[in-house]
Amino acid sequence: KANPEKGKEASKVAYKENPEKAKDISKLAYKANPGKIKEATKKRYTKKRAEICKLRRDKYALKPPKDSLVKQYANDFANAFLANPETKLYFTMRFYKQMPNYAAKLSRSQKAKVACRMAAKKLLHEVLAIRKVNAGMLIKYVRSINSRTFNGKDDLGSACHIVASEPFYYETAYRHLFNSSSTLVVDHRNRRLAFVTPNLKEDEFTISTPITIDDMGRAHLSEVFVTTKDGRPKQWSCSVACSPVSDEDVNTILSIKNFFQKPLSEVREDLQNIDEDCPHGHHVKPQEMNDDMVDTEHTKLGHPLPCAAGMCHSKLRVLRAASVHYPALRNMLYDVYHAKKCHTTIAALDDALQTADLRVLLNLLKITEVEELITDDIVLCLGEDSDEYIGEVFTTLGLPHVETHLEVAYAELIEVYIKKLSEDHERPCCSCERLFLRSSVTEFKFNAEKFNSDVWNQLKRHMLENDPDVTDKALYVCSYCRPILNSNKMPGRCILNGMFTEPVPDELAKLNALERQLIQKAKPFQTIVRLGTYTGKVPIYNALKAIKGTMFFLPLPMDKTLSSLENLSADCPSSLPDPELFIIVDGRPTKDKVVWQSLVDVDDIKQAARKLKETNIFYKDISDDAIDDTAKKAIEVVSNVSSTLLEKSTKEDVDALQAYTIQRMDEKLPIGLDCDHYKMLTIQEHPLSSWQSHLDVLCFPTLYPTGRFGQCYHRDVKLQYSEYIKSRLLNKNSRFRKNPEFVFYNLWVKEMRELSAGIYNTLKNNNRVSDGMTARQFVEGVESSDRQVEANLNTMFQSVRGSKQYWYLRRSDVLCMIREWGSPALFLTLSCAEYDSPEISRYLHKVNNVPDGYPIGRLCTEDPISVTRKFEQKFSNFFATIVLKGQVLGKVIHHFVKKEYQARGAPHYHILLWIDGAPIIGKDSDEDVVQWIQQRITCRIPEEKSNPELHRLVTKYQMHKCSSYCKRTRKFNNAYVTRCKFGFPRVETEDAIINSVDESLKSRSKIYNLPRSSA
Repeated sequence: KANPEKGKEASKVAYKENPEKAKDISKLAYKANPGKIKEATKKRYTKKRAEICKLRRDKYALKPPKDSLVKQYANDFANAFLANPETKLYFTMRFYKQMPNYAAKLSRSQKAKVACRMAAKKLLHEVLAIRKVNAGMLIKYVRSINSRTFNGKDDLGSACHIVASEPFYYETAYRHLFNSSSTLVVDHRNRRLAFVTPNLKEDEFTISTPITIDDMGRAHLSEVFVTTKDGRPKQWSCSVACSPVSDEDVNTILSIKNFFQKPLSEVREDLQNIDEDCPHGHHVKPQEMNDDMVDTEHTKLGHPLPCAAGMCHSKLRVLRAASVHYPALRNMLYDVYHAKKCHTTIAALDDALQTADLRVLLNLLKITEVEELITDDIVLCLGEDSDEYIGEVFTTLGLPHVETHLEVAYAELIEVYIKKLSEDHERPCCSCERLFLRSSVTEFKFNAEKFNSDVWNQLKRHMLENDPDVTDKALYVCSYCRPILNSNKMPGRCILNGMFTEPVPDELAKLNALERQLIQKAKPFQTIVRLGTYTGKVPIYNALKAIKGTMFFLPLPMDKTLSSLENLSADCPSSLPDPELFIIVDGRPTKDKVVWQSLVDVDDIKQAARKLKETNIFYKDISDDAIDDTAKKAIEVVSNVSSTLLEKSTKEDVDALQAYTIQRMDEKLPIGLDCDHYKMLTIQEHPLSSWQSHLDVLCFPTLYPTGRFGQCYHRDVKLQYSEYIKSRLLNKNSRFRKNPEFVFYNLWVKEMRELSAGIYNTLKNNNRVSDGMTARQFVEGVESSDRQVEANLNTMFQSVRGSKQYWYLRRSDVLCMIREWGSPALFLTLSCAEYDSPEISRYLHKVNNVPDGYPIGRLCTEDPISVTRKFEQKFSNFFATIVLKGQVLGKVIHHFVKKEYQARGAPHYHILLWIDGAPIIGKDSDEDVVQWIQQRITCRIPEEKSNPELHRLVTKYQMHKCSSYCKRTRKFNNAYVTRCKFGFPRVETEDAIINSVDESLKSRSKIYNLPRSSA
């Protein structure tokens, strides 16, 4: 009771260590007091019902669409409504009728957009509710099928026929139509349902029409109409006319039952294909299936006699024919039919959501007219007209349809924000190849007389050489390059100025991480870690990478590595499918006793080395006249290597691996592969200087395949380092920004340059010496503990972004603003939520050219620079449009913005706002302060039914859940107490309270408490 969280953790650890013992203890506890256990289980389920249901849906792979997709669907529906003149007119008229005061403030186009947007959101809410119901029903029927006992013929039970179970084609369930002991009967409701009754006496039925038998012994159903005297057929047992259920049929039915024991994702695939193996194109169409789920124009319903006698392998046909005879199979068939219906409904909804097919969605909702769509209880719920000041809405978020009021009141701002956000950095400038917004570039055709200069003509020739189809494409030029090209000058970041991104040859592109290392001339050694949240909710493969500690550079013995690989035999291991030569490379053991293994294709390495020697100047002979002096010096530095990187493992080395945990870096590396083992050795060489010329080209040959266009490449127009790295990271080719080692290398170079500039400025601007201070004088001052010199040490790091001294300057700026203008009125924090942002997802898929199904988590991990760029654009537009121009929080007279990165690596912003006319605690009355706060801040959760979007946003992003990150255990009065460092749960109160400023600062508690309750 004193520390329940600690007890839960101990129980989890005990279960992991010995699960069988933990289960036995639970069974004994249940036997001792079953009522108590049941009551506790029921109480837990009632308390966490929503969470448990969500876990069940996740387990069965029936998760609802992500928030990013939901927003995209709503936009697609709104556009579809706007494109339809009928729906557009109806929604606009209804909106004007319901809310005339708000509608009068908007233009005609804005009225239509607001009305259609609200109708789209409500329609989507109804569709997702139907999908959720069908997902639950599908789980129910799958469990029902799994609970049935059926292992063979012995479990079929007694045979019994009823009229409702008779097949559409009677031949599929009966051996003969007539014989001496059976009679054909047809349903009196004329539904063409045929069945055979044995041993009926003549007075028990009436024949209204003579029966005609054709040459093949078959009766014409159109000529037969037989009913019992009371008009209702009775149950009857099987006769000799029935087709027996064979062993093959029993095995087929067992296979159907086994379908439903798989994970639900595979069950849905089987439901999709359970009736798809008929060569004649026939399908069973149960009564439970809606007509809009079956393409009746191209589908032949039912399986006639030729299917049973031919090559038809439909499993559902077999179960349907056998269910005529046995009630147990009819119950199972009922569950299969309904499971298939639920699956088909979910699939139809998902497809319609993807394509914004309103016709299918309205059919599934059983809405046939537009008038039905705009009624309050189905889709559109605009609320009643109100003249209340919109600020009052924030104080009463329980007000029905407050979501609509907010959207209408700020419709113009929302429209401007959405329009700005719809733009992406996807237009590449033909001069610098950076990606820009559409508003930042000028579009033109290749042959258009846009520029008339020699530099432009030279650029055109270059584009034609590398892309013959450029004449048919739309070209763009950015606002930076355009005026320079017009003046017949070359922009510094132009591709003609040594900034061209060369294509990577196939020989280099197919190498894995270890194979790339074996062909490098030098390597940056850096400690790369995976970032994660404090709650550990992000999978390790979706966690961002970060650099830790220092970085150094070592030359690698590429030539010795290749020579050691030349001695390998050409025998292919028997377990590898291709006739190629492979080896297994074992890494150096880590401090956690882990050895990383990777499968290396020796043939690929040899091909890559040959390609580099042909094209890369740093892999050619030093006597080549085409190599300049700086490149020759760099080659000499990295060529004087005496160490060996790779060595063949002995039998003792391989046996010693048993003492370590083996982690395989390659999925193609199976366990027990009979390949030669090689081990990585420690490089015993002097590190290279961080200022070594052409270091980036030596370390990343797969990014610079020809050894040209690196940072130290000779350029006719001088290019600053910052512009160089921007052009690489913002290039239309994503290979630079998606290489974490390259990004961390340039981060290290940037910090070294900033630190060098800080040292230079410190020595030059020393107040004690008019001509500055030499390095020797500075070192002597540090050794003698000169206070002035030690104080100047801080100034060295002020230009290094992220350092303590850097943030000290930013803190000083905020303190100066507070002294000048007083305390800020509001403090905001805006986080990224990159996994749920449709704009970020859309942008990442565009710039990385990946399919729509590519996981957003992996994209954010692989391209964090694009995530930051899109979020920065999103924040800038929001802050400028909504906060500053829209004044939704009041007129902002001053503001301060600070950008930080969370523990998981995602960016977020902290903002201080000075609001004009904001009351001041201690000067203005408490009533004025409370009223001003409650117009902008609330702790009330919006109602889900009338405000579904607001409810979703608040419950998902604005509710604090305590975890190990925020909990702090402290000793209080000889007892350990666990408390949240953010003060949750907060004080429950019915009215807002203003606390004493002095007491709040002393106890580090909030100055005010808003109304809140535990419910």
